[in-house]
Amino acid sequence: MRAFVRLSLTLALAAPILGGCSLGPRAAHARGAAPDPHFITLDEIRRSGEATAYDVVESLRPMWLIKRGQQSILFDGDIQVYNGDARLGDRSVLHEIAATSIASLRFLDAKDATYRYGASHLHGVIVISTIFPVDQ
Repeated sequence: MRAFVRLSLTLALAAPILGGCSLGPRAAHARGAAPDPHFITLDEIRRSGEATAYDVVESLRPMWLIKRGQQSILFDGDIQVYNGDARLGDRSVLHEIAATSIASLRFLDAKDATYRYGASHLHGVIVISTIFPVDQ
């Protein structure tokens, strides 16, 4: 048992040295890994060549536009769109936002959206960032 504990501790301490540091999902994407299903980068937006935010999402992450979660006759709701903490409206507002004005897009599922923005986000939220990196 002691040998197992000692081996486990040794591997846990050596893992960062042997495996290198994790650089996060954006760096993994840059190395050719699959894109983050909940994030669209500036590079992806530019490469898409799309005109509007809706077109970008529709071409790169179409599942973001499909309503999921609880639905009822009393509260149908829709996917909401935010620019940081400012609510812009439902997903139809994406048609009015030029793709060239977007630095990134993130999708929050119902649980994360409700945690960040409060109740009535049962279908999730698309968060737009218009803050461009300094080196771009």
